[in-house]
Amino acid sequence: MDNPTRILQQWWGYATFRPPQQDIINSILSGHDTLALLPTGGGKSICFQVPGMCLGGCTLVISPLIALMRDQVTNLMRRGIPAAMISSVQSRQEQQQVLTQAIRGEIRFLYCSPERVQQLEFLQAIDKIPIHLLAVDEAHCVSQWGYDFRPAYLNIARLRRYLPSIPLIALTASATPKVVEDLIVHLQLRNPGIFRKSFRRENLRYAVLEESDKYAKAIEIIHKLSGSGIIYARSRKGTVELAQWLNRQSLSAAAYHAGIPSEIRSKIQQDWIDNKIRIITATNAFGMGIDKPDVRWVLHLSPPPDMESYYQEAGRAGRDEKTAYGIVLLQPDEISRQVKLIESRMPDWDTFARVFSLTLNYYQVEAEPSEEWQDWIPDAVATICGVSLSIWIRCMQILEKEGWIQMDLQAEGDSWFQFRATPEEVREQVYHHSCSPLFELALRDLGGSAFRDPVKFNPGEWQQKLKLTPIQFHHQLEFLKQEGWIRYRLPSHPGKIKFLRGNMSPDPVTFHWKQHQLQQGLERERWQAMADYLSQTDKCRTLMIQEYFGEKNATPCGNCDVCSGRHRTQPTPQEIEKAFQLLNTFLHKPTPTKEAMAKLISLSPKLRSPIVRILIEQGRVVLADEILSLPKGLRK
Repeated sequence: MDNPTRILQQWWGYATFRPPQQDIINSILSGHDTLALLPTGGGKSICFQVPGMCLGGCTLVISPLIALMRDQVTNLMRRGIPAAMISSVQSRQEQQQVLTQAIRGEIRFLYCSPERVQQLEFLQAIDKIPIHLLAVDEAHCVSQWGYDFRPAYLNIARLRRYLPSIPLIALTASATPKVVEDLIVHLQLRNPGIFRKSFRRENLRYAVLEESDKYAKAIEIIHKLSGSGIIYARSRKGTVELAQWLNRQSLSAAAYHAGIPSEIRSKIQQDWIDNKIRIITATNAFGMGIDKPDVRWVLHLSPPPDMESYYQEAGRAGRDEKTAYGIVLLQPDEISRQVKLIESRMPDWDTFARVFSLTLNYYQVEAEPSEEWQDWIPDAVATICGVSLSIWIRCMQILEKEGWIQMDLQAEGDSWFQFRATPEEVREQVYHHSCSPLFELALRDLGGSAFRDPVKFNPGEWQQKLKLTPIQFHHQLEFLKQEGWIRYRLPSHPGKIKFLRGNMSPDPVTFHWKQHQLQQGLERERWQAMADYLSQTDKCRTLMIQEYFGEKNATPCGNCDVCSGRHRTQPTPQEIEKAFQLLNTFLHKPTPTKEAMAKLISLSPKLRSPIVRILIEQGRVVLADEILSLPKGLRK
């Protein structure tokens, strides 16, 4: 068995391990099951890759995301270490080739998703692969208490029957005490060594800032802080619009989300790593496993859904252990709006039962399903069911967890429509063309602009209004395109659904509804903890994070916005003078109070009104009819 330190030096170029990496690796090399709880940036991959090299043979790594697997495989191959992955984006022939290489002993690290463990062909191959270590990354997905519960992770335990004497290491950056208990049970860990590194990040400065104009504040922060950063948005569309806006502000930015073609995504990621792009606007998956230690700041322009997500996302800043910032920008009423949004995504039983029945009827699912993939546009089915798209998707997610369906809801690209004929020619067709209802709808919804340029439209709404099935709707569009009447684009990868079981009358017992109610309750609890964190103005941010993850006897960090006194309501003389100097630059011209307050952007919102009031009392600023100005003797 090779020496771990020598392996680290030879393949990774580091002289020593970070605490507690050495202890974790020694536990594995001693043959013990091991649970590693390391914060984001704590070097989790080293904890299974180094012992994997020491033990020889193949290390099987279970990982939840294709992008994460791809990044780790690429990094290992770049170091000269044979690694490969098996995923749904590969052809069957490519998957078989990887398994053959693994059976021959040509692969040191084999990555796969937890869903792969359900496949008999893969389990049969496991018997022939010289596996010496099993690693479960993002292990919190095993637990129903985890923020990203993934039922397929529960199947990992069956691997233990095929690999009874192989040590297992489970790794996560975000596990509460309840999650830790679940991991031990569901992964069947045998007297595991449990290693924790404090969730305290001494170099990371947390802040939650309430701002009426979040975007102006974001620009100020970006100009003030050096280096590259990440801005997280909660939707793909949001990332694109945000990147476009930043570019208009002369800031180098690019959007990153799963709907972007993989080759473009890879280039964006590499350009960011190489500092050719300064800012990435992304959905939450971005950053997992990416080796970029010099991220100086992470901004959230909307409330994160839970503490685990926030800790992981903010923690992607400052992995080089130099000062970095994790900042959330909120509008005054944003927390209450988020509460309503979360509640709007949670169906009750009656809603779920109605969605189940109407969706299966829409797709004409019989007692014996065909198990064929069907195309559809989610908006249309949700409209038929009389629910919002978010409720419909949540219902489909429940059906998927219950093994009722398989689905792929991701759509890539916008939908647009454009006429290729004159308005007169099109209006003539409204009365006698076989597709005249579609012509009429397009004219009514899009107007004259569709004769000049491609115009975005909602295919789901059109399909519903025309009372067409997805296939009929697509056929009509294609027919009109072939006749030369229109140009159009639908999402390049429409949603797909496959029904694995037949139609039936739903009942709460069959669908384990109490369990799903528990999940929704846990989601509410996690959001409430996040809301408490965001609304707190007198308790240290780092302290709140440590307590959430079960750390006791933690002390204030001294560096966050709370510890630094940002939320004080009594200004210092220095702050009063700073505000006066700023007001003096523009109050030579009388200015409405609200406009003047907004320009005091470098000051805490809680201090702006008290400072202006003090300056008025001192006679250095004049207020009349909600207009601020300088006294006559000070005006230019």
